[in-house]
Amino acid sequence: MQLYFARHAESFNNGLEGHANYYTRRKAEPELTDRGRAQAECLAGLVMGDAERHTHARRHRLSRNPWNHEGFDITHLYCSLQRRAVETAAVVAEALDKDPIAWPDIHECGGVVEYDSANREFHGATGATASDLAAWSPRLIIDDSVDSAGWWGDRTMESRGGSADRADRVYRRLLESHGGTDDRVLLVSHSMFYVFFICRVLNLPYTNELWFTLNNAALTRLDIGDGDDYEPGMDAGQRKLPGLPVRVTYLNRLDHLPVELVS
Repeated sequence: MQLYFARHAESFNNGLEGHANYYTRRKAEPELTDRGRAQAECLAGLVMGDAERHTHARRHRLSRNPWNHEGFDITHLYCSLQRRAVETAAVVAEALDKDPIAWPDIHECGGVVEYDSANREFHGATGATASDLAAWSPRLIIDDSVDSAGWWGDRTMESRGGSADRADRVYRRLLESHGGTDDRVLLVSHSMFYVFFICRVLNLPYTNELWFTLNNAALTRLDIGDGDDYEPGMDAGQRKLPGLPVRVTYLNRLDHLPVELVS
């Protein structure tokens, strides 16, 4: 499996970062900004690919294709149910002509929350309804768990331990559904959940001192296999090493974005 993890494009809340009144102005379900929509278009253009523009595309077709020069050939597109991810995935889906699949478990850490100015604390919001999701992405495939009450359902904020457990659950489901296959899976998700997810894949303990940056509309690629589909490497003594089940091909890829769109 080739696994691609993309962060959603810039949202209204992202655009408020650093603002003195950030907490009182933020939205529980922020939409993409104009810059965010431009970022999403760039991400869509990247994963759609254009082999004819790359003189070395043929050579890469015969190898591991570490930079996807001949395209990505995404087979499965998943997104969280939060508006910024759904709107980003909708742009990518149109470029790929592929229906995105809603995956509630890849939501941002904490869940869908609103800020209570009086008590200076966050509390759970309802989350999107089925009609909300259809408006944001008409092609989105959702299941019966999303109804008129909202998928988050006013639950309290998720704890850090809950985020770690969810990252484990997501990774296990990916392995069950796509492990040992040639599937190319794209997740459109969120920056903090990304940290928990990468820690889980790499078997690293999550700590406050460890952070993996993922910019808006940036892309990470992880090649996950059983060890048989990788060439062994060499150690310092020039001895052959066994193949690895997880290969970190790139993290936080941004070359598809012009400098003015990086956020």
